[in-house]
Amino acid sequence: MKDVGEQILRWRSEADLTQYDYKKGKEVVSELDKQAERLIRAEVRKLFPTHKLWGEELGKDSGDLDKERFLVVDPIDGTKNYLSGNPLFASQIACLENGRIRWGIINLPALNELYMAMDGQGALCNDKPIHPSRQDNLGLALQCFGIGHDAENFLRLPQLIKNHLAEPRHYGCAGVHFSFLACGRTDIYIAAEAAFYDAAAGYILCKEAGLEFATLEGHEFPWKTRGLNVVIANPALMKEYKKAIASA
Repeated sequence: MKDVGEQILRWRSEADLTQYDYKKGKEVVSELDKQAERLIRAEVRKLFPTHKLWGEELGKDSGDLDKERFLVVDPIDGTKNYLSGNPLFASQIACLENGRIRWGIINLPALNELYMAMDGQGALCNDKPIHPSRQDNLGLALQCFGIGHDAENFLRLPQLIKNHLAEPRHYGCAGVHFSFLACGRTDIYIAAEAAFYDAAAGYILCKEAGLEFATLEGHEFPWKTRGLNVVIANPALMKEYKKAIASA
């Protein structure tokens, strides 16, 4: 993934970044997204020739996600950031085996940071163990928000934000949100309407870092259905979030 990241950075320095389209609504896609996915697909097929692939740009192989082995690829997460020269973008791969996320990789090429996690093996950045924040005061916590493009599910949260949250942030890249949360740069992540290829690697990274998951309503997170509306925080902050959302 490091080599792929270096290539993606070179492409950005050489490309006409005014050339892009919209896949749906306001979601941007460039030819560089597709090139990056072709490159990643070619590399992972060498290592995992029997796994099926599901990529954001080039589609999903036929098969059952709950019964087969899939590699989930998001070649450039945060395309608008990437095209504008913003360093907050990522490339992501996650491995699903019989519906369970077994490992994930998030590469932040412009920051020279490679995050990895394996089921039951902990979370790493550049081969060093990482740990989340210990913040236990919701009012003082640094919050990341993954708002999505329509954000209908996010509209229930304004009162919560007004009453309990003081430092909201939105980085425009799910991979960055997950990575920064797992290594303690932010304290809580509240995401609405993420796509699974944006989230799969981040889910196992945060899980292996010791973070807890819940729905936006503060209920048990539906792992079996790969839920996409999610709150992730350390145990102390999660407890405070659940209290706050119950009274919002």
